[in-house]
Amino acid sequence: PGFVSAWAAAFGARLCLVTARDAAGRAVALLPLQVRRYGPLRIASFAGDSWANYHMGLFRPGLAWSEADLRALLVEAGRAAGIGLYAFTKQPESWEGADNPLGVLFGGASPSAAFRSALPAVHPDWLDAHFSRATQKKQRKKARKLEAFGPVRVARAAGAAEAGLYLDAC
Repeated sequence: PGFVSAWAAAFGARLCLVTARDAAGRAVALLPLQVRRYGPLRIASFAGDSWANYHMGLFRPGLAWSEADLRALLVEAGRAAGIGLYAFTKQPESWEGADNPLGVLFGGASPSAAFRSALPAVHPDWLDAHFSRATQKKQRKKARKLEAFGPVRVARAAGAAEAGLYLDAC
């Protein structure tokens, strides 16, 4: 929510938060969308544009979403918000081991499935697998320039508590 609201304020985006609820009134899906007008057409896409890596909704774990369920949700939201077209890009096939429910609407993997990489315990191993020696040299040069501002340190959280401390410091 913090990212979406800050991004929307910075870019003047019109947000449309689509919420699906079960029979008991509990939220089962949340789609943070932005709506833009192109001529007479109102187009909805996930908030964040190129500032966000993954563009997907939040879905309650353990629920099975059929194609019909998702189409009904999007049609109803479109009618309520005046949306004429959905433009969903950078859809990951899965997130933390769970399939993306919206994947059933698409005929295959996204052409831009977003970036992801497994992080090994040793950072140089990751660099060697993803960057050429020339690129690594450029990165070291940039790091030296950053060091002129003060000490630079790379750290990896050892657990959830330490990760929380890092995130709170931002």
